[in-house]
Amino acid sequence: LVDFVAEVKKMGIVAVDESYIVQRLQDNEAEQITLEQFKDWSCGPSGYVDEVEQDTKDPFGNSSLVPKRFVDAEVFKSNVKVQHPCYTTTGHDIGIKRPSQVDMPVKWR
Repeated sequence: LVDFVAEVKKMGIVAVDESYIVQRLQDNEAEQITLEQFKDWSCGPSGYVDEVEQDTKDPFGNSSLVPKRFVDAEVFKSNVKVQHPCYTTTGHDIGIKRPSQVDMPVKWR
């Protein structure tokens, strides 16, 4: 259970209150728990875990917040040059396509 909780915390999927889980295990003198108990106990006694706000700046002072122009692919603007019809390239054909949401960055450095 300790390894499982450590892996869950490392992945950052669910906030887990380890001390509350240990306390409940000791109170019930349980050696194993069900998934439903884990879901209930992982939130802590108040029903939610107090999230510690993570700093969005790295040691070099860069913000990891993505600029507004890269948040939504629908509003992304680019300047497309008109290509001469005699000198067409496949690079231009690929470059004029609009990006989709999966092409947009999720982190900014």
